Parts: sequence; structure tokens; C-alpha cells
Amino acid sequence: MNLKQLTERLQSDQLNTLNVLPSPFSDSSHHIVLQKFGDRIEVVKGLRDQAQQSPFWQGIDRLFGVSLSQQIALFETSYPWLAQHTSIRLPRWLETFFNDQGQADAVRSSFLAGQGVQTEQVDQAIVEQLAKHLYSWHQLSNARFGCIQQPQGERQSWPAHLHDYLQTLPEASNWDRQLKQQSLQQLSEQPEAFMPEQFGVIMPDLRWDQFLVADGQLALTDLDAVVFGPVALEWVLLEGLLTEQQARWFLQAYPGRPPILAPVRQVYRAVLSQLQVFGEQNAQAWLDLPTWFD
Repeated sequence: MNLKQLTERLQSDQLNTLNVLPSPFSDSSHHIVLQKFGDRIEVVKGLRDQAQQSPFWQGIDRLFGVSLSQQIALFETSYPWLAQHTSIRLPRWLETFFNDQGQADAVRSSFLAGQGVQTEQVDQAIVEQLAKHLYSWHQLSNARFGCIQQPQGERQSWPAHLHDYLQTLPEASNWDRQLKQQSLQQLSEQPEAFMPEQFGVIMPDLRWDQFLVADGQLALTDLDAVVFGPVALEWVLLEGLLTEQQARWFLQAYPGRPPILAPVRQVYRAVLSQLQVFGEQNAQAWLDLPTWFD
């Protein structure tokens, strides 16, 4: 939907004011509106036109078999379930909106106070909270991958999903071709490395801009892409997110042992590159990332 359609939908007999928040990225999936009723503030996120055609959501659909609209439709149950299994703050689900075709296209949730997390402000306390939060979600294991309500993906089929997705990688430059060819070769030589006994709850779009911080306490505001998936994928993503010092803090605070990344790192970097998790980056940027967790 466009912003005008969203604000018209939010017109109410109750006295309220609407405040449209600027989108931090040109490819943001949602319009975000703060709706104030007296002293109460609620957040409404409306699905943007074409959001589901973004490289990220096309990839999530291909890999995990879920669309953004399907994820939104499950928020009524997924929000409270996820909140039960983390020590950081999450928004409280209030309402899901559906369009004329019966597809979920907006969600209303409680307002969480806080400031956006700036990379240069990430200290040891914040990293420790992130580590404990991710560990809690990693323990929510399932033998299948996919949406967190009823994952359908069989463990043995994950390498095939990866292979099909890697075939979509571009070959515009030598670096692109190198990343694609090396990843496909690694996958074909060690398919068993990509079949974990259990999948955990992960965020394939884990970035600091998904979080807020207030009085030193971390809050997660974006649950759109939470799925059951290989925990190693999120650890590879963390190598691109954290500095060397932050990675040390993370390892010290994470209660469990990290997965072995060497056999899967190249493939998962290729996947994350194609998903454009950190925006559009060339293949060389992903090939040159540090390896913090070996």
C-alpha cells in the first residue's frame, strides 16, 4: 500500500494524531506511522508497494518458503512467543490489518521508547545483551527450517535450496564469478556440512538498525524476517556486523559454543551478499570480510 492509503485506513472516531516516520532506507519494507491517543502511542507498520519484490524478500521466499505478507499474518502468535524467549524488549502485538484479497499488509504494535543504535556507540554491555538474546533464540530448535509457526523445510533439502539460490547470483564481474563458483563448489563437495541436526530461530537481516536502546537496555523492533534456519548463517552475518573487539565480547558472553564456520562460510557469505543484507555491496566486499569466529 502507499502512505496515503495507510493514513486513510487509520482515520478513527477516537481523537488521535498521526506522525509519519521517515524511512531510513530507500528500500524499506514498510511505512511507519506513530498513532497517538492521548498519552498512549501505538506503532503501525504498513507494507509498501513492491516490498515483497525486493532482493531480500525474494531470497527469503526462495530459501525459507515464506513471504513478508505471510510473516505479518503470523505476528499475533509469533510476537508473544518470541517475547517469552528473550531478555530484551520486544513490541507487543495489538492488531493485524488485511487487504481486500485477505492478505496481511499492516501490523499495529506497542511503542517502545529508545534511540536508534549507532554502530560507533555499541559498547560491551550492548554486545553482551545481543549475545544472550541470540543464544536464547538459537536454543528454540526445530528439525525443519522455514516460518517459525510451522516450518516445512526438510533438513536434507537445505543444500538443494542453497544450490538453487546460488544459481541466481550475478556474474557481472570476476569477483562475482569467483564468489558464485567457489560457493557452488564448496556446497557440492561438503553438502553434509549444510545439514545441521537442528535449526534455530535466526534473523537473516540482523543489523543494528533493527534495535533501539534506552537506559542501556536493548530492544528489538523489527521481527519481520525471523525464521527457523541454520544458526551458522547468523554467525557468518555477525562477522560482517561486529568489529574485532565486539566479536571478542560476543564470544565471551555467548553461553554456548559457536558452530564450525569454515566449511560453510563462503556459501553463507554468498547468500548474504545476494540478499543485500547490508545494502548493495559488491562480491569483493563479502570475500574480504574478516573471520572472527575460527
